[in-house]
Amino acid sequence: MTAMSDREFLALVGRRPGMYTLSATYGRVVAFLHGYEMQARRRGESVLDGFDRWIEERGTPRGATGWWGQAHRVAFPGRDRVTDLAPEEDAHGVAVLFRLLDGFLADRERGWGRERRRPVGRTAPAPLEGGGGPGRPGGGRAVSDR
Repeated sequence: MTAMSDREFLALVGRRPGMYTLSATYGRVVAFLHGYEMQARRRGESVLDGFDRWIEERGTPRGATGWWGQAHRVAFPGRDRVTDLAPEEDAHGVAVLFRLLDGFLADRERGWGRERRRPVGRTAPAPLEGGGGPGRPGGGRAVSDR
């Protein structure tokens, strides 16, 4: 079996999003992509890191909602609300999102953002002194709290 890149896999999702999300609404596709990103981060990787910056470089400023709000503004210029989309609007929003995502991943494969990418991963909590946790013998105070 040959390994599939994130770009290849997400292109499959983009062709049949309802197969992966049960209903191909913009919100469910965004939730799927967030879950996909969280799984990548558990492995110390990232699929979407820089996506918001990439969209911004193409003329759509970042906002409080991040990449998914930016992609929505690309699909529906002048419209801020992401909710209450008609089925044909959902389909259009999903298509635009996957077009943007494919362009981003293609540019990343060519080296875009490599110099700006920050390491992804979990940071270990400070070790507890005395082996106890909060409310347990040993105090549960982090060693770095001194």
